[in-house]
Amino acid sequence: MWSTSHHAGMIAHFVSRIALALRRSERMFASRREQELCNEHLVRIGVLAAGAAHELAQPLSTLSVAIVEIEHRCKARRTCSRCCAT
Repeated sequence: MWSTSHHAGMIAHFVSRIALALRRSERMFASRREQELCNEHLVRIGVLAAGAAHELAQPLSTLSVAIVEIEHRCKARRTCSRCCAT
């Protein structure tokens, strides 16, 4: 039969193995949580960049349309002044 000290030794062994597994799990969880926080941070930066790009693109697009319209009007006036001058 097994002695009491042997049982105590087995219990101590299993408790230490369980504690080691728990520490490993906690480290892995902390590492994954840190990675998740970094990913969330990158997503937030991406959202801010997209918003900034949108805010810049809209006025630039409006300016582009206005410039094209001004160019057309200038060309039309030049053509018209040439016609009327002769």
